[in-house]
Amino acid sequence: MSDDVMQIDREEENEFAEKLRAAGPLNLAVEHNIFLPGMEATYVKILVDEIPQGPPQIIPKLFRSIRCGREDFKEGRKIWDLSFLNSSLFPVRKVEPPNDLFATCGGPFIHVYRLSRPLADTFETLHIYVNTIQDDDLYTLSWGLLNDGEPILACAGKQGIILLINVYTYSLVGHHLVGHKNAIHQLKFAPGNSAFLLSASEDLSIRLWNILTFTQVAIFAGDLGHKHGVLTIDWHSTENIFASGGRDGAVKIWKITDELKNAMDESMTWNQNFMNNGANIPCARTPFRTKMIFEPEFSTNRVHKSYVDCVKFYGNLIYSKGQEGCIVVWKPHPERNPDSVTVLFTLNFPRNSEIGLRFTIDYEQDLLVLGGTESNCYLFDLTWESTEFREIKNALHTFRSPVRSAGFTADSSKMVYITDDCFVHLLQKI
Repeated sequence: MSDDVMQIDREEENEFAEKLRAAGPLNLAVEHNIFLPGMEATYVKILVDEIPQGPPQIIPKLFRSIRCGREDFKEGRKIWDLSFLNSSLFPVRKVEPPNDLFATCGGPFIHVYRLSRPLADTFETLHIYVNTIQDDDLYTLSWGLLNDGEPILACAGKQGIILLINVYTYSLVGHHLVGHKNAIHQLKFAPGNSAFLLSASEDLSIRLWNILTFTQVAIFAGDLGHKHGVLTIDWHSTENIFASGGRDGAVKIWKITDELKNAMDESMTWNQNFMNNGANIPCARTPFRTKMIFEPEFSTNRVHKSYVDCVKFYGNLIYSKGQEGCIVVWKPHPERNPDSVTVLFTLNFPRNSEIGLRFTIDYEQDLLVLGGTESNCYLFDLTWESTEFREIKNALHTFRSPVRSAGFTADSSKMVYITDDCFVHLLQKI
């Protein structure tokens, strides 16, 4: 375990290490699938996928390169984020086949791609959207749906303004979402209700938006919030809680309280009566009464001592990545102390100082991929009885550039990752 990671009781650490060798990450995650702070008392624990039956795998899953293409490259431009549209989360209509769409963003550009049919062995550009906001650099995007089933992309970046783009008509939807005072680092639609969008910002706040009525429903910030920029957020699948991580090294769990749920319901029918001001900028004449949430349900600085740039739920466990050269798998343990945690195991990879290299877990929760700094990825098979990684390099690409993000198709048969030098890489499972 890294020196920067919280030192837990040595006897307990050895116990977890022995269990991991015997069971593997997935099995251990199921065993320690606990209630999280902020969950409803009547909530039935959510489980990750069932433990696979049969003999253990000898070799973890691998991918091979099958295509590499480059976006418009201008000096200083990077591709910051990538995301697949997953129809398993939303009832996508009007786009066929929905699981073959993915999008990237960086600089002023948003590219929407589709994997080719029938073999999906290459990809084609469906549309390129050019952001007209001056001096903006788009860092993050997230897929959602409009009421009629048309897919929507929420995108944001340096200027802290959220754009909403209808991917069926390739047009802007309604009004920009304005409220953050600094850059937005990550956006996340609620997993089962894409009317609601979370945004994490350098201005120390997380905000909850209703994208159908363009209302700012809640702001999560204050003395007990993040002390430095918020870099990452993730919804729990129940939508009752979400996690955040930031430059202050803290990971926090926030609760969607009953009062906030009532505000979310109220926002669905709220009319802000937009009218252009003297500068021809739409302004709400009857703005929504935004809720202020000052206190998280749980907060800890015991897992990481540097920034936290990626956090995700895995069942009821938390995977988080800092600068220490590992992804830490842990669970809150507030019964001991308000900020106590239990570290179950770590996924180790070569240490690097790059900020914003995020990991992705596939829809089946079997695979985890993390970007490296030399146009490479580290692949962890969460069903395998080991925390060893396999390094993946695209044989079609000889440059060396950081990989900011990666994504999987719904069946995990294909993987796409992006590099800072504006290349898009397609790989196939073998």
